[in-house]
Amino acid sequence: MLDEPVLLVGDRDVLDLCRSYTGSTVPMDVVPVVDVDAAISGVGRNGIVVAPAMMGAYDCFDVAAILSYRGFRGRFRVMAQDLPKPGILLAEARRSYPDLDFDLLSADELRQVTQH
Repeated sequence: MLDEPVLLVGDRDVLDLCRSYTGSTVPMDVVPVVDVDAAISGVGRNGIVVAPAMMGAYDCFDVAAILSYRGFRGRFRVMAQDLPKPGILLAEARRSYPDLDFDLLSADELRQVTQH
């Protein structure tokens, strides 16, 4: 269980995805990508932003660009369980956004993040 605030980015499908990975029924708010800019102030400097690698018309690079532009210094974690080579995504994200604490989120880590 974590004490840091968590911002889950996506849509209802993302919430369902989180619940399928975690088995959690804890209430979670989901913020659409277009509202990330306004919502990150509620996460604070030590918060966690969680997003799937791909979500409709957006992807995790869109979220990373917003977070980087806004000077977010918390952790940005991406659910990439369904990608064949998630390491490629991680390498490109770290190269493109070196100011972000960007990493992939395993199912176990996702379970821990969503259990608060």
